[in-house]
Amino acid sequence: MRTRFLANPNLRLDAEGRLGELTGGTLATLDAADAGLWRRLQQAGELSPANEYENGRLAAFAALGWCIEAAPADLPATRRPVLVAEPHMDDAVFSIGAHMLSLRESCVFTLVSAVGRSNFTRSAGQPGNPLPRTREVSALRCAESRLAAAMLAGHHLALGFEDAPLRHLRPYGLDADDAAVIERALAAIGAFVGRPPSTADIDTLKTLISETVDLSRYAEVWLPLGLGHADHVATRDAWLSVLSRAGAATPTVRLYEDLPYAARVPGAAHQVLARLRAAGCRIKSEQLGLGDTEEAKRRLCGLYRSQFEPQAIWQELLAASKGRGEVLHTLDRLPGPDFWQARPATAPLLPASCPQALALYAFTPSGRWAEDLPALRAAYPHARIDVYAAPEAAAECARLADPRLTLRPLPDKGLDTLRLLARQDRATLGLLVGPRRWQQAARLLCLARLARVHAFASFAGLRSALPAPAAGEAAQPSLDPDTAGGRP
Repeated sequence: MRTRFLANPNLRLDAEGRLGELTGGTLATLDAADAGLWRRLQQAGELSPANEYENGRLAAFAALGWCIEAAPADLPATRRPVLVAEPHMDDAVFSIGAHMLSLRESCVFTLVSAVGRSNFTRSAGQPGNPLPRTREVSALRCAESRLAAAMLAGHHLALGFEDAPLRHLRPYGLDADDAAVIERALAAIGAFVGRPPSTADIDTLKTLISETVDLSRYAEVWLPLGLGHADHVATRDAWLSVLSRAGAATPTVRLYEDLPYAARVPGAAHQVLARLRAAGCRIKSEQLGLGDTEEAKRRLCGLYRSQFEPQAIWQELLAASKGRGEVLHTLDRLPGPDFWQARPATAPLLPASCPQALALYAFTPSGRWAEDLPALRAAYPHARIDVYAAPEAAAECARLADPRLTLRPLPDKGLDTLRLLARQDRATLGLLVGPRRWQQAARLLCLARLARVHAFASFAGLRSALPAPAAGEAAQPSLDPDTAGGRP
């Protein structure tokens, strides 16, 4: 069987022989022979070397991440069918890629990506870097995933779910393909990523799964544990809900720990597993070393250049898996379909009889102002609301007008903020998201008590990105990107 090499779609060769990335920068200048070989590979998409010299040069290209060597085409027809669900088109490879490589002769893997529409690249929002259109980014990411599937001797399917930045921008009517919009919205997008997915998002993904995937075709389904990112949580919850309704056709279900999020969010994996055990699930956990597939996984991860600098993400993945390798948890049964039913994102924090004037301090973007504002209006239907917004929160708050809401800048000086807190003619709420924000809230709460303010609490961070705590277990604050490492 002849070896097949496939070109990485993120690279282009110019007329002077400079090989560079679509995101900018030159990787190498090729001599005439290598430039000619690369052009043949790029034009054809895949190439089988005509002789030993070409085989050696293409193998050298593959070692550098410029192309990949496809899996042999003569693998057994009796391979076990395994569906591997992933939030984005890279998560399965990052999290469990070495184990999949070690099993490619006995398992045929189908990578099913929840997110099929994306406008994020590693240069998004950076001055001077043009932002590709959503259609172009989505096509590029699908091309990366097709190559990953070829290296695994499997298949790839994208469900068409929109990723977090697109879902954040849609309610505001903003152009997701405008680099200036993305640059201004990055802080709010980051907050959106760190908050739990909405019920509507999970329902949309459940519908896509049910309409697209025939579960009866698979002996096993591998899911993300759902750590540190709204899209990861939505993927886990939607798949578990669909699988729990599959009845007798339910395949074996395994959960892989999301890398690198398992390291970015210490303790989160333990909490998810604790919820499952509290629901009566018995779990068998396996720590899978990278073994002799480490170099192959490095090359596999290097395909996703549109999202990450290959060496940087590889070093982070190695650090995240140090001492544990990749981790896979097998469930003996599934929790009920509504086990992780989303709770309302917001709830009243003051009694309905509160003063008719309300002050809301937006120290950070909520990421979900389109959802928070209607909930705030419903909770306090007769209150006039002054929103004091920090600069990074002001743009998000300003996009939705309300006749009862007045947007004001947060004072530059902390003493002036304290004077506003001390006013006695209105109740006070604080808008803070994430664990670090809760620490800020605790400090400000002490000041609020001194000032005899009616109330002070977090409005947007009321529910966790993890399931509800078991009886007797302390509640955890919601996760946000500055602690969880989330990215748009």
